Amino acid sequence: MEISMFEGVGDACWWVLCTDKYFAAKGTPETEKLAEVATAFRGYHYYILCYY
Repeated sequence: MEISMFEGVGDACWWVLCTDKYFAAKGTPETEKLAEVATAFRGYHYYILCYY
């Protein structure tokens, strides 16, 4: 199992739900989640432009 990348294409909310399920299955502690998400959230600039 591998965390999916968010490239700015598609639904960011769906990506968050899938990523949360990934962390639950893996048993990732809260303190490590942010570091993993930071590497996978490449479409951050796109997300900010579209939703804020």
